[in-house]
Amino acid sequence: MDIVTARRLFSYDSSTGVLIWRVDNGRSVRAGDRAGCVDGSHGYRKVRYRGVSYAEHRIIWMIYYGEDAPDQIDHINRARSDNRLSNLRAASVADNAFNKSRSSVNSSGVTGVYWSSEHRKWKAQISARGKRHFLGLHDSIDAARTARETAENLYFGSFSPANTNDKHIAEAA
Repeated sequence: MDIVTARRLFSYDSSTGVLIWRVDNGRSVRAGDRAGCVDGSHGYRKVRYRGVSYAEHRIIWMIYYGEDAPDQIDHINRARSDNRLSNLRAASVADNAFNKSRSSVNSSGVTGVYWSSEHRKWKAQISARGKRHFLGLHDSIDAARTARETAENLYFGSFSPANTNDKHIAEAA
């Protein structure tokens, strides 16, 4: 879909993240209806037009910025269906991978922090730029967390989960 078509078909409220049809589209979609639905397998909102499925956040980018969407658009608060403009930012593949939730198998509650039974201390580590970096053994989980967050800021900058705006996460919940 090109920018002209996107702007002809949809209107967008940047404060709510809602995309609205400007025109009727088929038997069940009328002008004024909210566009798209949540893709159950991945959680992104999708819009179908002429038999093609489009990621809603990519259409929004085209409408708002008047340019093709970048290869990756990061949802800052990690809520894939939250398409408020303040929650979307251009990202590289690597940057987008940094802003992710902790693994479901993580038992410490802190990404990159693990209990080492061998050393009887908290071990902190981070993977960045294709390498795993050891951040030390720590007596407390708080010290290990601090080491991890410092490394996230160093390697990931604004894409660090430590820098994710908590207000965005609370609003998405």
